[in-house]
Amino acid sequence: MSMFASTARNTAVIVLAGLLQALSGCAPKAEVVLHQPFAPPSQQELKLASKWAFEAAAGGRRIWLLAFPLPSSPDGPRDFHLYLSTPDVDRGFLGQDFVVDQSSSSGVRGFFIQEVGQLRGKTQVAAGQVRVSRSWLDWHRRLLEVNLACNDGTKIIGRALADPLASEIAAFERRYSGDVAALAPPEDTRELAADEVPDRATASP
Repeated sequence: MSMFASTARNTAVIVLAGLLQALSGCAPKAEVVLHQPFAPPSQQELKLASKWAFEAAAGGRRIWLLAFPLPSSPDGPRDFHLYLSTPDVDRGFLGQDFVVDQSSSSGVRGFFIQEVGQLRGKTQVAAGQVRVSRSWLDWHRRLLEVNLACNDGTKIIGRALADPLASEIAAFERRYSGDVAALAPPEDTRELAADEVPDRATASP
């Protein structure tokens, strides 16, 4: 059973209200909670929200990019990035669930990058599930729901109403070309890039 199914009825009204607000410009387009048990106490549960959520089709895949400022600086720079690659399957309003599998061309692959602070660095998405559906209020926009676990122990739970904007995806992929290349499944041969972001530091002070 999908991990999203058990809460679907309970959250339907909340999600609909959130979509109404996002479409009207009154709410963030992306909201996630980071659960980081290894972090300093003030960062063990970090709520991130932003207006930056993008998606684009590429080579039979759907690419997603969510970017967030620091919680204390809602209009600040993009200091956190969640980059995901999912199969490009469209089931409309019903949605489609995909399981994280970094080793398969049919699974979800991705990484999370923090650019500032003690925990700056990258961690790969290791397990979990995402759901992709069409927005009930705007057929041209897709809703992404995530429940993810990363290699460093971080859990990422949230949702985003993404804008179809390939230029934002392309700019990010140029900047982090080594990290994007590292997501290629084993059947795709490549040379390890030298410009990958270092792993996050997970030791508490």
